Amino acid sequence: GLLCLLSLTLSPVHARQAMQDDGALPAELTCQLRSMFSTSADDGDRSLPSASVSRRMVALLRSEGFYGAAVRTTVRQGEALYSVVPSERFVVESVEIIAKTDGRAAEVVEPALDALQPGSSLRAAAVMASEAAGLARIQEAGWPDAETGEREVVVDHDTRNAAIMLAYETGAFSRYGETMPEGDHWR
Repeated sequence: GLLCLLSLTLSPVHARQAMQDDGALPAELTCQLRSMFSTSADDGDRSLPSASVSRRMVALLRSEGFYGAAVRTTVRQGEALYSVVPSERFVVESVEIIAKTDGRAAEVVEPALDALQPGSSLRAAAVMASEAAGLARIQEAGWPDAETGEREVVVDHDTRNAAIMLAYETGAFSRYGETMPEGDHWR
């Protein structure tokens, strides 16, 4: 079935927008799809090529875990019609943490991965936020020079699952003891 239909007139002067939605997408995602057209119109670019708009829509759908969704474009009388064909949202199957310099840091990251529990929706924002929170935890735990490594997300279209690998370059472990002021200039 058809998930939603978007319409954008390609004429720079007479832009018209319409969207029909059967509620299969989350409301927030529907709003984001709609805002793509109002944003481009506000920027004065109402004549985006339909292939460009389609790519942007697919990228947005994928970032929200709808890797199987498709966007079909039909152009009639100067109006581009975008049909979004639904898919199930992909989910997290597993998360692997690799702390390259010091493996002890992997344990520190685990509490930062609440949004990436097995079975949770695969969302790009959740992956990136968890990766950043993991880095902050590593740095606070005694690896101040830690950096993120190369992240890998492997999506299996048959099972609709994703395996995520978050890598960190920890650097040297360093922890400072209690600070004791000495000298005549301290109060």
